[in-house]
Amino acid sequence: KEKFDLSIIEDNTDIHTSILLNECIYKISEASHFVNDLDELYGIIHNILSSIIYTENFYIATADWDNNIIHFPYFVDKYDSRPSSKEIGNGLTEYVLKTGESILVNPDQYNKFLKSKKIDVHGKKSVDWLGVPLKIDNDITIGTIVIQSYDIKNRFNEKDEKILTFVSDQIAMAIKRKMDNLEIQKKAYYDQLTGLTNKILFNDRLNQAIHYAKRNNYLMCVMFIDLDNFKYVNDSMGHTAGDSLLKLVAKRLRKCLRKTDTISRWGGDEFTIILPKVRSVKDISYLCNRILN
Repeated sequence: KEKFDLSIIEDNTDIHTSILLNECIYKISEASHFVNDLDELYGIIHNILSSIIYTENFYIATADWDNNIIHFPYFVDKYDSRPSSKEIGNGLTEYVLKTGESILVNPDQYNKFLKSKKIDVHGKKSVDWLGVPLKIDNDITIGTIVIQSYDIKNRFNEKDEKILTFVSDQIAMAIKRKMDNLEIQKKAYYDQLTGLTNKILFNDRLNQAIHYAKRNNYLMCVMFIDLDNFKYVNDSMGHTAGDSLLKLVAKRLRKCLRKTDTISRWGGDEFTIILPKVRSVKDISYLCNRILN
């Protein structure tokens, strides 16, 4: 009698991918709760995605629809540097933002886009370009995630598009949650007109500065600045002109100070400054003259 051996081969690729995707979603959700900084969150998202897809060239773009501006808060690319914020135009990234649809651009499609002149292509030509929209609950597109490949050995396909689309909702929620938290903090601790710290945050930083000055035995300084004749500007030119003047003063004061210094709008036309570490009284006098000038 002839004897046959029966072998059963089971493909667990899809199961493994599913497990990885669920892990990614969990990690992104976790990061959105414990990471304090948006820039840090973007980097963590990039790192998490690298475990399931090729992300050597990766960026996140966000849309400010009220002002028709596109921002590039996170941008990692082998050839191109991070673009500046700009008016929303007709680029590939803007196409994803406007349509709310993902798009995978291969070399053939790339050439068609160039010939049709419907989409402006910026930066170095990639082999594959994949962009997926970031949408929140009410189906508003707040941004997009993009991966690119310049290597013929690393191609993207529909499976990659599905993977990015699957995790995009969680990424959008994580970014929106962090943006909302930062906006709440901004309203609670920053002056809405000038963007400077308010009294609450100023007092908190003052207590810290006093503590560190005592602990390390160095000099610190607090300044109080009042604008002369500001009432005359409001009375003669209106409050809109007065507000513009306060914004301008805040901007100039910022330029006079170090990043480690704190400047606050105390109220009305009054400003306060904390210099947490100064070398001598002479340095303080020098800064006072600089501010007055």
